[in-house]
Amino acid sequence: MKIISTCFVISISFCLLLSACVQPLKYVGEKSTPTASAAVVSSEDEISKPHKVVGHLTIHKYSPAIMRKYLEKHAKEVGADAVIIPPDNTLKSASGSVTVDVIKYDK
Repeated sequence: MKIISTCFVISISFCLLLSACVQPLKYVGEKSTPTASAAVVSSEDEISKPHKVVGHLTIHKYSPAIMRKYLEKHAKEVGADAVIIPPDNTLKSASGSVTVDVIKYDK
């Protein structure tokens, strides 16, 4: 019986640890119909279409690849066409969280 209680406490502790590590994205801005795709670019110069900034996404700092994946996913959910993120070397040296611009193309 003691082994079962010990395993239970360890399992609960592990679950709490995992849930504490998850940092949700925070979005401030306009929302529209979800889009099928959202480009992730490192500079506004990479966007050739007329556009406007419709919001800002803030994400806890992870590896650049993980941040790109989550930012793209969330950008599609809020109806964005693109997000502008800092270059990889800036992302790697950032601490805490990173805020990016959310873009919607002009119609």
